[in-house]
Amino acid sequence: MLKRQPLEEGKRTRCLSTAKTFLPGILGLSLFIFLGLGTEWLFFKYRQERTAELKAATVSQLDKLVLRLDGELNAVYYLSYGIADNWVVHQDMPAPEQTRNIFMDVFRHSRHVRRFAVIADSQVAYVYPPGDEGQAVNSEDKTQAAQWPWFLRNTETHTPVLEWPAPPARGGLTFLVPIFEEGRVLGLLGTLLDESSLFSASGLTQTSDEYEYALRGQRSDGKTALMLLGAATLFDDPETLVANIPIPGGNWQLAVKCVTDPMPEVWPWVLRIVGWFFAALSSALAIALWALNCRLVDQALYDHLTGLPSRHLFLDRLKQVIRRTRRGHGNFSILSVNLDGIESINERKGRKVGDMLLTGIGKRLIGYIRHSDTVTRWKGEEFLVLLDGCPQNQAKIIAENLRHQIELPVYCGEQKLTVRAFIGIATFPDDGRSLAALLKAAEARKVRDSG
Repeated sequence: MLKRQPLEEGKRTRCLSTAKTFLPGILGLSLFIFLGLGTEWLFFKYRQERTAELKAATVSQLDKLVLRLDGELNAVYYLSYGIADNWVVHQDMPAPEQTRNIFMDVFRHSRHVRRFAVIADSQVAYVYPPGDEGQAVNSEDKTQAAQWPWFLRNTETHTPVLEWPAPPARGGLTFLVPIFEEGRVLGLLGTLLDESSLFSASGLTQTSDEYEYALRGQRSDGKTALMLLGAATLFDDPETLVANIPIPGGNWQLAVKCVTDPMPEVWPWVLRIVGWFFAALSSALAIALWALNCRLVDQALYDHLTGLPSRHLFLDRLKQVIRRTRRGHGNFSILSVNLDGIESINERKGRKVGDMLLTGIGKRLIGYIRHSDTVTRWKGEEFLVLLDGCPQNQAKIIAENLRHQIELPVYCGEQKLTVRAFIGIATFPDDGRSLAALLKAAEARKVRDSG
């Protein structure tokens, strides 16, 4: 006797139902995440390119500022070196009557120069423009002048130096050039600079809307001497670009940071929002299309009322069983089940109750066949059962069991409903080799058995 597997079809149905429920959501969520990540990647790439553009612009700005500042300083250097060379040629320059006209002409054509000072024999011999000599160097008491140690260093090493003495209030940015001939020191030329004019002409301002600047000086020993411009914290910012500017007697460090927002435009953010909206819309459409496809498949393959395989699916499985049975020289049976009493229930209780009864009978049929068998609602009140590999004698036993199950009462609320079942059996190939022949044989046997 064939072993029944009443719960196998139910498990398969529940698995398919679960898959149909969760797969559309998984597909939609995956598509949403994929498109959303694609949007974020494009936004990141745009931001990265924008940041690279701003960095390149900052590098260009830094190079331009270095060139301009170096050019302005060189103009001061050349001017001071020219005066020093002239001093070597005319060693009587320290006399005021010989120097006034020279300094007046040079000062008229100079840039960023506040004052010249000639120092000879540890004394300030001449200052131009005259007056307030203390702005250049304190000549009254050299032991109290904070800048005097590096005055001496220049004369001893015979090297020029550009320095901002500390405290700045006692002087200013000063370029010192020692004057010597054949190893003999003739004196020292000090050029006091107007740092505001120098930095402004170099493009270093604190009012820029695009960049922030800072400038600090280092002595030749590597120690940081003084902040000349801006805030010292700018040098600690990882986004700051720093360039070294060699100067006589030390080194300057120029820091530039771009303060422009890399994403100032509105449209990249709009496109980002549109991208996420498109991802959500695409996800919703994918879920809707999946659900629609599932409904169409269900309508094509399963009966809309009972959920049993449709006529189309039943015929497809029948063809497969026929081909397999012919190759194996076996047999299979078909049960044709007719229900008597459905029409009466529809008239007395309503179509809805009759449909519920048909659905319940379909579930009973599924519960008492194997996984390899197929049940379909062939038409109206008629069901067909395809029993794969089942000879006629075993099919008769199955038919009796199904008849008993179908004719058991069905309760709809407090109402007890019953129907009669007429089952005809046809076996391949004894009763026919086509569905039409098998159905004809089953109908004839059903009438005979019922009679």
